[in-house]
Amino acid sequence: MFILTQALAIDILPEQSGWSFEKELDHFIVQITTYIASVNAALCGYLLDDSKEALSKTLLDPVVALLEDVKPDLWTDLNSIMGEALETQAKVLEQRLAEFGLSKEKIQELDDVLRKHGSHMVKEKVLGAAEQVGSLMKQRFDAEFLRDSSTGLQRRWTPSVSQHCLE
Repeated sequence: MFILTQALAIDILPEQSGWSFEKELDHFIVQITTYIASVNAALCGYLLDDSKEALSKTLLDPVVALLEDVKPDLWTDLNSIMGEALETQAKVLEQRLAEFGLSKEKIQELDDVLRKHGSHMVKEKVLGAAEQVGSLMKQRFDAEFLRDSSTGLQRRWTPSVSQHCLE
């Protein structure tokens, strides 16, 4: 008798509680969709981080080399290297993101993040090199003018020497 009462209660319970298969299915679909969106976002973040790292590796050596051996066309060379590296990594990122079926706006947004990262990295390197200019100039001055070329002794810079040179 008890088992029969429980069986009848189970049949009655869904109808009384307002439970329906359609509501549960809709809820389940929302949960799955949310989960898939979070996995896609995590994968896109991973791919973006991977592209940033590859861009940094691509740009680091050429930018540092250009800043160490400064030539008159430094800015042209920097822009050229940065442009090529950004275009290459942007294409790679776009190809990898194409598999996710993202909108063009989202892909463009991630592309912009990658480009800002590359520009920021190059800017940091240029500013770091600019901060070192003073010490490099002092080292170069010391190497060229600190010692007398004929005797090898250290030169003494005095006001009389400076006045004599000015006259």
